[in-house]
Amino acid sequence: MKYKQGSILLEAIISLVILSFMGVAMVEWLSQIVRSQGRMAQELAYQNMLERSLVYMENINPMQQQQGSEDFGDYHLNWRAMPIGQAVQALKSDSTVGEFSVQRFTGELEMKRADQDVVYTAEIILLGYRRTQVKDKLGLPGV
Repeated sequence: MKYKQGSILLEAIISLVILSFMGVAMVEWLSQIVRSQGRMAQELAYQNMLERSLVYMENINPMQQQQGSEDFGDYHLNWRAMPIGQAVQALKSDSTVGEFSVQRFTGELEMKRADQDVVYTAEIILLGYRRTQVKDKLGLPGV
């Protein structure tokens, strides 16, 4: 009878060891899920910041403002535009000389979260424009 009671105690200890290993594995698995969710949340925040920055940059005319900065909540955007080639005179739809000169720019964006040292960078192409004085065939200012 004593042998049988010792056997039950041994089975209980083995069961507890197996359960503890399963518990440790479960805790590690859950912590890995939490870390993955944190990385996904950070990536989503970066994507949202990048999207907001691009929408902001759509309204920038680099021929008038070649650098600047803007705050978006927790994020700060620094940008600068560098010309690509020379400005050219735009043409109207009827192939006559238009009122604007246009130029392409490379826009360099640097985005940083206020509480982190990580800087995200992006490069985009921007189109700048400037109204120019155009004269018609009679030498009068164009409309």
